[in-house]
Amino acid sequence: MVDGPLTEEEINELVAAYEELIAQIKEGKMLTMPLQEEIKDKGSSRGEMGE
Repeated sequence: MVDGPLTEEEINELVAAYEELIAQIKEGKMLTMPLQEEIKDKGSSRGEMGE
């Protein structure tokens, strides 16, 4: 968790990481899965049905 408000530098780093991720997805370099399936997978790995 975050201890306080994000700094401008932290926000810029998050935006850059987001943009890079989107670019990789659009180029087909990263596999995506439907959100519902992702939630199911996360829940089963923790032994629960999601949050």
